[in-house]
Amino acid sequence: MSTFVQRTQSIATTVAISIAVALAGQSRAGTLDIADVPLFLQTGVQPNLIMAIDDSGSMDFEVLLPGNDGAAWFRHGTSDGCGATDDNSFNGCIANGTADVAAPGRINFNNDGNLDTDARPAPWEKYPYLFPNGTDGGSNSFQRRQPPDSHYALPPLPFIAWTRSPEFNTAYFDPAEMYLPWRSYSGATFANSSFTAARFDPVFGTSSDTINLSQDVAHKKVVGTVPSIRQVATSTSCTDGALGTEEADSGYTFQVFTGMTIPTGACIRIGTSWEVVRSSKTCQIGVTNGCDTNDEGTSRTRTIATDTPLPIRYYPATFYLSSPLPGSYGYTGATLSDGKAPDGSSLVGYEIKASNFTDSANYTAMAQNFANWFTYYRKRHQALRAGLGESFKDINGLRIDSFNINDGGNPNVTVADIGASGVRDALLTKFYQDSTGNGGTPNRYAVSNVIRNFRRTDASAPVNFSCQRNFGMLFTDGFTTPGTDFDALGNVDGTQPDPFKDNASGTMADGVLDAYQTRRLPNRTSQHSGGVSGHSVGLQQESAHELLCGHARHPRLAIQSGRQSAARSIYQRTCVACSLSTAAPISGR
Repeated sequence: MSTFVQRTQSIATTVAISIAVALAGQSRAGTLDIADVPLFLQTGVQPNLIMAIDDSGSMDFEVLLPGNDGAAWFRHGTSDGCGATDDNSFNGCIANGTADVAAPGRINFNNDGNLDTDARPAPWEKYPYLFPNGTDGGSNSFQRRQPPDSHYALPPLPFIAWTRSPEFNTAYFDPAEMYLPWRSYSGATFANSSFTAARFDPVFGTSSDTINLSQDVAHKKVVGTVPSIRQVATSTSCTDGALGTEEADSGYTFQVFTGMTIPTGACIRIGTSWEVVRSSKTCQIGVTNGCDTNDEGTSRTRTIATDTPLPIRYYPATFYLSSPLPGSYGYTGATLSDGKAPDGSSLVGYEIKASNFTDSANYTAMAQNFANWFTYYRKRHQALRAGLGESFKDINGLRIDSFNINDGGNPNVTVADIGASGVRDALLTKFYQDSTGNGGTPNRYAVSNVIRNFRRTDASAPVNFSCQRNFGMLFTDGFTTPGTDFDALGNVDGTQPDPFKDNASGTMADGVLDAYQTRRLPNRTSQHSGGVSGHSVGLQQESAHELLCGHARHPRLAIQSGRQSAARSIYQRTCVACSLSTAAPISGR
């Protein structure tokens, strides 16, 4: 398995990058070499690939957890079978498929997916971010973020250290993996990110829209009228003069609620005053006079109300593991010993600082790896863009196009030979620059549009030859939003053998199987360059068992729907055998 495959699997398990990476594994050969294809089905006709890419709002998230939407959910009220036990917590309430049920030590799920927008008694708060750097609703902004008044950043606090651990948040930095820059092409060059000036996004924003990962982050600063993160050396004191007194901005803060505790020594800003939680004291949120601080030498007793946007100073290049790093990493500095896993067990925390390593080589390697992760893989859409670029940088022998699932209007794709002049560059530009957006996750619509495009009969339709192989891929991070695209089909796969049959009607799987069982184009008779006059060409059918379980199959439409269902592949054979010289073109095209 390549380093790239290992890396993307650990970054975004539920994002369907793995499908693209499967193609990437063949890229060095220069042709599309699909496994499990009998030799007699090999063809010189270029196959078609249509990709539906998830550009929903959740693709902007910085966490990938086993909860609804992959987010962290804080519960402060009753939800189905979850009551007072583990209330005011990120843990203890999972879903059984129909409702929330108590489960001590488990990460919250939130079965309904509802979030509290100050309309009590809704009990759930949604946390999908880790590094708040402002907010911009634009799809192509380095400050892109879902609304900060309902999509919060997780506080850098020990009791939720697991959100900064790759063992629980599979999108987070893993020191055991190697993170490489995106694949460059003629339209852009992607180099190693800088640890002291890491871009928030490889293409959005400018080269100065960066974060110094070797310094602390302390809320924001404003230069002229332009806000950005405020950074200071780790040795800088926690004072108003050093850290600024700008009004709290939810785009740069961490939302805190009753049940959360700020640890001793933390530097926080209460009102316009930066203060340190006093030694041997605590700072409990939502408790009257529950926060004991030191305000530049003066002891204070503060009250921090629940649902407060709180500026908290933190060191960004931090990660937690359940077991100590191997000695080969050269980390000999002090570790953070108060981090917790969801079940309350201890995690070991590491800060990537030069003073914590035996030599500069080990420090530089770790710092470089973290910087690359931050710039190129931190968000779900960045990991997806990385996978797409890697997969199609060198591959040939394929006609391809894509659309975003929130494009709407049933867009027609225009497949083209990826090796033709300008096609690959246009494709990679689309992947890197135009595959982010906002909206829901209309996966049913997306699959329906893939099928519709393969059924087109206009002059620009993707299918040109009867023996042409056609593939559809859906890249998504989660559950589909409601749709009616396949409702009328019924339970098409209900009579199929395991593991394909189910008891649900109108699913995406039903839609794909229906596409197989329904002939894409009518039988046609045409002359062609192979010299076989009057050759009748059409779609041949096989039994469902042979189709799904036989050894002589090849991919036709592969759909993966994130956590909702396993990848389902439907296969279709268009002819017994053909080559480019004998392939029958579709009449009238």
